[in-house]
Formats: sequence, structure tokens, C-alpha cells
Amino acid sequence: MSSYAPGKSQIGSQFGTKTKISNNIPSEVLIWDVDANGSPHSNGYYASGLLNVTETTGPDANGSNGSIASLRTRVYSDRDGKIILKMVADSSFTVSGQSPAITYTYTYYLYDEKGNLRCIITPKAYKYLLGPNSVSTILNNLCFQYQYDAKGRMCGIKKPGEGDFTYIVYDRKNRPVMRQTPNERAANEWEITFLDGLNRPKVTSVYHDAAGIDHNAWQNNIDTWTSGGTYADLLNYLVTPSMESQYPVSSHPVDDPGNNAGNVITSNTNTVMTINYYDDYSHLDPSNTLFNECQNTVALTYLSTTGAETPTQSTRTYGMATGSIVRILRSPTASASKVGDWRTSVSFYDDKGRVIDSKSFVTDNTTTHSVINTDYTGLQYDFFSYQY
Repeated sequence: MSSYAPGKSQIGSQFGTKTKISNNIPSEVLIWDVDANGSPHSNGYYASGLLNVTETTGPDANGSNGSIASLRTRVYSDRDGKIILKMVADSSFTVSGQSPAITYTYTYYLYDEKGNLRCIITPKAYKYLLGPNSVSTILNNLCFQYQYDAKGRMCGIKKPGEGDFTYIVYDRKNRPVMRQTPNERAANEWEITFLDGLNRPKVTSVYHDAAGIDHNAWQNNIDTWTSGGTYADLLNYLVTPSMESQYPVSSHPVDDPGNNAGNVITSNTNTVMTINYYDDYSHLDPSNTLFNECQNTVALTYLSTTGAETPTQSTRTYGMATGSIVRILRSPTASASKVGDWRTSVSFYDDKGRVIDSKSFVTDNTTTHSVINTDYTGLQYDFFSYQY
């Protein structure tokens, strides 16, 4: 089967992409398994015909530009559709009197008995695994590794060269709400994502857990917590359904000039990084002050040509992102009075869901949140939704 890009020259020159479907042959694809510790080991080869092979030959693979290997791939998949091996042409060479030969890079995908992806053997790792080298050293430095919990959720990811796994903790709706990298683990910190009832991130923060409990303990806390305890204020927001509509802050943005004021979660230091708002302006612009500022400041002279529409603010904003507050991570030597600590953005829509006005402003981290700079944008559309 062949496919071509638009244009007579592409088809006339047979400069297209060809796809060929076949099956594997004996002694072609290694069988890899993972042991209880997640280490890969090979158990011979797949028998003939057990794998489907999809070979894709790119436009230049016929060597018209001097590269017979260009854009040539072979993907081997099992009967469940899982990719077992991906071969990508790396180079080509010709021996006198023989047909051109192609060398490939090999990427193997290893699964456990439940069908979960446990390891990806990169081309460089595959090369070293074929020799007398330490499997654990190759695994830790050249392979991608994955771990799963009892419910089949991916709870650990390790990239090549990382010192340890990045762990993920889920709430009772199977949504990832906590994440910890190896560097964060050394500092007893967790990335927290607070979600609303529609699975939208409303707040993200960095939570410092002085006790330093691991991901298994945190997962157990979320799965079993009912009330009370050291982490009750945090778990209440991560577990209780009625709290999905509430924000874990008492001011917007958080007033925390060194004393964490405005932060509802106080069991440990919880540094709010972002706050997102949806559906309405009850937090950012309850009195329509910001919208009026946009209208007065931008002061657009609206076009009156045929089809041009006069922008009118709509209250039908359910399901839309209405604004956000993002912490500015200043360098240690940067001046807060010049760079600021928070950037607040708010967008206003018309009845067709199009942004007609927006405001973005930077404030410092004092309790008065002095404004450092402000940007306004005003938009007008015509009948065909063209933007002026």
C-alpha cells in the first residue's frame, strides 16, 4: 500500500510512503521478560508467524538522494496489538557485488503477565545487553522502567540515568494528585494537584512533608482516611467529594510573605504555585471591575463594516477557563518590586465562546499585592469569526 503527498510531482516520481504488512520469521525477534525485580532477561525467539510486522518505507528509502535507509521502520506487534519491537533504519552500506544492506536500531518493549508496560530497552541498552555487561547497570542508566500498584495504575516511572523512580499517588477516583521526583524526595517535597468535580486542575502546590513518608503510605492515607490525623487538612481536599468545589486557599492570590497566610493547608508548608478558575468570575471579578477596566483602557473603536460584530460580554461561561494566578519563580538576585511574585490573568467571552477582552497583571507578594505592570487585550470579530 502506498500513500502520496499532494502534487503531481510526488505521484509521478513515485515519491511516496509505502506500507507492507507481514509476519515475523524464525530467530528474528527476541522474547524478553521481566523478573520480580523488574530486570529484563531474554528467553529465546518468537516462533514464526506469532507477530505482525508493519514495514514503512519513506519517500527517500529508494535511495534517490543517496540514502537507502532513510525513513524506513519496522514495527512488530503481538496479537493484542502491543508493540514488541520497533526497528528504525540507522544507515546503509553496499558490499561489492551484493545488494545494499541496512542496519537498524532496536527498541524493545517489555510487558508483565498483566499486559502492563514494565520496561523499554533503548537501542543503546539493547546493544550492551547482548554482551557480557551488568544488567542492573544497563537497566538503571539506559532503560525506561515502570511500576504499577495493585489496581494496575502506573505508580512509578524511571527514566534513563535517574537516581530513582518518580512516584505517583492517586485519589479515590483514580486521578493522579501527588507526584514526587527523586530530587523532591530528597527534600521531602510533593507536587500536589487539586482537582474539581470535572477533573480540572484548580490548584497546584509544592507540599513539604516534614515526616517524609513514602508513596505507599500516602496512597494508603488517601484510600483509608475518614477524619482527623496529621494530614487531615490536606486529605480533606484530596478525598472529600464536597471539597472538589472549594479552593484550598482563603485569599487570591495567597498572602504568604513568609508566614503562609491565606493558605488553608497548614499541617506542613504548602507553597501554592498556580490557581485556575472556571465557569464564572466569582473569585477574580465578582463586581465586573476588571471587565470595565478592560473596556475603558483598551477603548476600541469598533468597526461598523458589514458583518462586524460589537463585542458583548456573556455570562454563559460554564465549562470555560475564566482566569488563573501563577507564581513567578524569581532568581535569588531579582527584585520583587520589579519582577513581581504573581501573574494574574482573566479572560472575558462573548455568546459564541470567543475571547473579547483579557487582562494580565503582575503583583508583589505583600498583603496589598501592589500592581507592577498590566497588559490589556481587546478583540472584535466579524460574522465569519475573523479577528480584527
